[in-house]
Amino acid sequence: MSKQIISGWGNLFPKLCDIEDCDAYQGLENLLSKQVALRGNGRSYGDSAIGENIVRTLRCSDILDFDEVNGIVTITSGITIGALNSITIKKGWFVPVSPGTSFVTVGGAIASDIHGKNHHKMGSFCDHLVSFDLILGSGDSLTVSCNENSDLFNATCGGMGLTGIITIVRLRLIKIGSAFIRLKEFKTNSLEETLHLMEKNKNEFYTVAWVDFMSERSLGRGIVSVGNHYDNGDLNFERSKAVSIPFNAPNKLLNNWSIRLFNSLYYYKTSSKASLVGINNFFYPLDKIQNWNLLYGKRGFFQYQFCIPSNLGTQGLREYFNIAKKYDQYSFLAVLKVFGEGNSNFLSFPFKGLTMALDFPFNKTSLKMVKDFHLLTQEQGGRVYLAKDRFVTKEVFETMYPDLEKFQKVREKYLAVGRFSSDQSKRLGLN
Repeated sequence: MSKQIISGWGNLFPKLCDIEDCDAYQGLENLLSKQVALRGNGRSYGDSAIGENIVRTLRCSDILDFDEVNGIVTITSGITIGALNSITIKKGWFVPVSPGTSFVTVGGAIASDIHGKNHHKMGSFCDHLVSFDLILGSGDSLTVSCNENSDLFNATCGGMGLTGIITIVRLRLIKIGSAFIRLKEFKTNSLEETLHLMEKNKNEFYTVAWVDFMSERSLGRGIVSVGNHYDNGDLNFERSKAVSIPFNAPNKLLNNWSIRLFNSLYYYKTSSKASLVGINNFFYPLDKIQNWNLLYGKRGFFQYQFCIPSNLGTQGLREYFNIAKKYDQYSFLAVLKVFGEGNSNFLSFPFKGLTMALDFPFNKTSLKMVKDFHLLTQEQGGRVYLAKDRFVTKEVFETMYPDLEKFQKVREKYLAVGRFSSDQSKRLGLN
């Protein structure tokens, strides 16, 4: 065990922690005499993978078995999506649900029940699990699936690492015909047009929109991207080379002026046309910039991702724009997706609605703004994504997740309370 200064991807409030890097899962039960926080590759934005004592599983990164006929892969939980892709894509298989970065571990994907650009078609990551093995608070190991120990499955999927240590995972992949995506991009002039185009293209496999958060004349103008797997191409797959940000940028690099300039350039350089792009370029554009979080400077940043009911539409989304404008805070990145039906996992984030992710530099003013965001999300019957959260309070959290009591009962049943915790779980009253 070593001491390291740790923070979430937002680089907020670094903390000195005791960290145990595990090379194998044997013997981990001996660490459960005290509370531990579980951590993969540290890509959750807030404090969900931080605590006084951390068990990090990143070194447990292996493919144990690959059924290339049926597309079922057996892996250890510390393997990243990118490392998995580098093996499976060449064989004609791909993860059914992918996040916006390939650096997320499979264990983290389960703990967050991640979603992607195809939730309206494929649901969440955990909807495609065959099963996984879990070390409980007692030190015993159980095999868990939607049919076997299903209450523990529903609590672990989206449960932010608070039920046990995920070890071996069996995942069902989707068949692909190439390492390319057939992409169509459409410019829009308003939020209404953006949502209309997303609805029009709801039968496409992947849909996502980038939204200009700063345009005064055309609020919500954006670029709608529609993608489908290209069936008759090359399966050769190479992970993109990346440039690295070596140090924290000046705190004022990302300001209202620079964000407005970037948004205008990005909007006008995009032409509405069809093209073939590699899987990396479509799913993981920011992976080309290692440590891009340092662009926000030493103060760090936070992402606020919310989901609100579909019927609220543009008016529901506009309220967030109005609050940000009131505080003179603008998002460098604003990504809009449409969710399909949610699942039965107790703390899974998606439900049928609209989700938007907004990035803000951390400062006193943005902290005040996010409190208003919380109130608005509550009023609109929405919820905040725990994998991105840093500031939700216990009182707000309890109104957003109606199955919280079921989640806690399962944790008590399997002796997770007092064993698995994080700074986030303490903040949310889950200990």
